[in-house]
Amino acid sequence: MSHRTTDDPKVCTTVPFGDDELNVVQDGQHDATPLLLIHGLAGSTAWWDSVVPMPAPNFRIVRVDLKGHGKSPSPRQGYDTATQARRVAAALDRLGISRFSIVGHSTGGYVATALAELRRDAVDSIQNMIQRAFASTARGSLEYIRVRSVPDRLAALGVPVQVIFGVEDRRYRSSSATDEYRVIPDARIDLLEGVGHTPMLEAPQTTGRLLSDFMANDSDRNRQAG
Repeated sequence: MSHRTTDDPKVCTTVPFGDDELNVVQDGQHDATPLLLIHGLAGSTAWWDSVVPMPAPNFRIVRVDLKGHGKSPSPRQGYDTATQARRVAAALDRLGISRFSIVGHSTGGYVATALAELRRDAVDSIQNMIQRAFASTARGSLEYIRVRSVPDRLAALGVPVQVIFGVEDRRYRSSSATDEYRVIPDARIDLLEGVGHTPMLEAPQTTGRLLSDFMANDSDRNRQAG
């Protein structure tokens, strides 16, 4: 179900997946390159509100509420990272999106990586929550990285990668994390001073600019390669 008003370019879409639904919000240019934004644990599409205006003029911005988050329903099971990624893939199929770039925050980065593994030929680069969803999503994420780390997974995919860390992040030490991500050939790593675990909330303009610059450079590389 979609809703559009003449004075608001934002499109809010509820996308069915099997017997339940994912909440999807779209912004930007409908005929432009799709850019998928996936929030982290305990987040929602709203976490990207302040970042979206920067890339919106040049991209089709697609945001999803993962299961148990935001306006998406909270089933009793299916919170593992692979299942979350399959749900997002199904939502993209319903929207007619076959190629796209992904941005994932924290746990959303795990889902983004799983989605890239699921759709290797399709990826160009990369509140109202109940306790069951929080705990189950967290367990699913830990199992995902226990099997293989995200940097190693991304290195194997061979896609352009940008990593943004807040220097003041108390969940992941930016110094050790950046060392881990250097296994990815040509990865771009940006460290934000005075920023913690949520760059899109703490420094939205800087985060939006970095993402837009990376996407623009990636588009230039693709055109030159073509």
